[in-house]
Amino acid sequence: WPYGDISIFWSFLSHGIIILNVVWLIFVNNMRCRKGSLLNTFLVTNAAVFIIGIINKVLGENTNYWFICEKPGGDNPFLIGEWPYYLFTFEIAAFFVMLIIYLPMWYVVNRSQKVDLPLT
Repeated sequence: WPYGDISIFWSFLSHGIIILNVVWLIFVNNMRCRKGSLLNTFLVTNAAVFIIGIINKVLGENTNYWFICEKPGGDNPFLIGEWPYYLFTFEIAAFFVMLIIYLPMWYVVNRSQKVDLPLT
């Protein structure tokens, strides 16, 4: 395996399957985002961050799930500043990434409602 540790392969595979699952739900099951789903997703994600932060605290100082307790090594354009400031810049970046992903679905749903086309 010329690309380093095999865990990189499994990481890309598992995250790719998540994306394929979403594509399947959109094109095969005709699922669409509902009104308010962007805000709901953002709020649920923040609640999950809070819960993971508590888990990190309970498990001890060597845990850092989701990189909440300490900034990861390496260069990442979304992690600006030191702890805890990079969490806020990541929040802003995450919201805009969610918005960019949501916009095509919003366009499709609004277009189909104006023309009275069924979503299913």
